[in-house]
Amino acid sequence: MGIFENRKYIELFIQNHRENKKTIEETLWILKEEGANPINCVMVLVDNLKLSIQEADEIILNSRAWVHLKNSSIRFREEFGDYLENLDENA
Repeated sequence: MGIFENRKYIELFIQNHRENKKTIEETLWILKEEGANPINCVMVLVDNLKLSIQEADEIILNSRAWVHLKNSSIRFREEFGDYLENLDENA
């Protein structure tokens, strides 16, 4: 994810959410259609709405645009957390 790519998504967010008064849900769909991934969307929400990463992540995972990834994202995070715990135990 380059800085210019993220700037593109920030501009799309501003144009659609702020200027055209689209909802966050509608704006996330637009970002997704323009090639943004969930991480891009989190960064845009953090930058523009001054949310914490955790708050932005919660919005993204529960949005209609990205809800299909929610279960696999949670499972990955749990497995990664278990992996890190095992590293600490075996160190």
